[in-house]
Amino acid sequence: MKNKSLLIIVIQSILIITLIWIIMLLGKDEFLEGDDNDNDETIVDYTIIKDGLTYINLPALVEKNSGIKLQKISISTHEQSIPSYGITVNLSPLLKNQNDFTNLKYQKTKLLAKLDEEAERISKLIILNKDNKNIADSVIHEKNIEISDLKNDIAIINNNIKNLLFNIDHRWGKDFKELIADSKNHYLEKLLHNEYRLIKITVPINQTLDITPKEIKVSPSNQPKKTYKATLISKAQDIDQGIQGKSFYYYVTENDLEIGLKLKAFIVSDKIESDNTYLFIPKESVIWSSGKAWVFIKNNEGNFLRRPLPRLLEIDGGWIIKEGIIMKNDKIVVDGAQLLLSEEFKYQIKNENED
Repeated sequence: MKNKSLLIIVIQSILIITLIWIIMLLGKDEFLEGDDNDNDETIVDYTIIKDGLTYINLPALVEKNSGIKLQKISISTHEQSIPSYGITVNLSPLLKNQNDFTNLKYQKTKLLAKLDEEAERISKLIILNKDNKNIADSVIHEKNIEISDLKNDIAIINNNIKNLLFNIDHRWGKDFKELIADSKNHYLEKLLHNEYRLIKITVPINQTLDITPKEIKVSPSNQPKKTYKATLISKAQDIDQGIQGKSFYYYVTENDLEIGLKLKAFIVSDKIESDNTYLFIPKESVIWSSGKAWVFIKNNEGNFLRRPLPRLLEIDGGWIIKEGIIMKNDKIVVDGAQLLLSEEFKYQIKNENED
């Protein structure tokens, strides 16, 4: 009897334990399924596809809790500061041109003086020849040949001067051609006397504006805190092979800059003066994706749209861009742009996975 009771108790215990395991396993599956259902229920797609563009439409409460901040885009009133690069120019080739020009002018002056002497002399010989025939015709003929040779020499020198000035114009520009031709009355005369310094600045092609800066500040690469004011001369005829962009000649009214010294330059006074409107984009609003800069704009319907940023000019604190894709008074996201980017791509990835 006792053995039967013990056997029943053992069988009941095994059944109870088995039932508990079954309940636990079933409960675990329901719990996991419940989690999946909960996740599916809480995922909300805030994106809207319209005309091939992806808009993000956030409820007001979600936008507020996300800490998204906006500000209106304003016209740029910033003093421009284009990061550019330059060098103190070696004027030895130009000084050689000046010496060549001076020598040619000196030779021409001598030949002109000799031509005047020979012209006066032959006039006298012709008079004597007519009066008493004491001067042979052959002598006059020889003088005419000498005068003709002098005129030819003068013509050659004039041509050499013309070619020299043409080469200066082609290599250095009009201002430097005028400087060599009349250095005593030229505003750049002190360059040739080592009182001024000539510098060439190259503005990278992705930093150029529609205007040429009339004044810049330059700093030696070895003394970045020291600055010099430089004034525009002209566009440089030759380009810097190491930097794609536009090159310009400036002069500095000091001579302590070493020849060949590398410089950094910044625009200091020019304002944007063109038919285009330029806008200031704060750096806090800029996000990066696929190697490009973007900003989020909130339109009149309350939707957020990602726009590419045309990087016209980078300055301290942000960018200056030309009005176009982005307009004055557009509401730009200055805080929370990265969150919006994540929202936009999160649902794109989810939809791809579902497919």
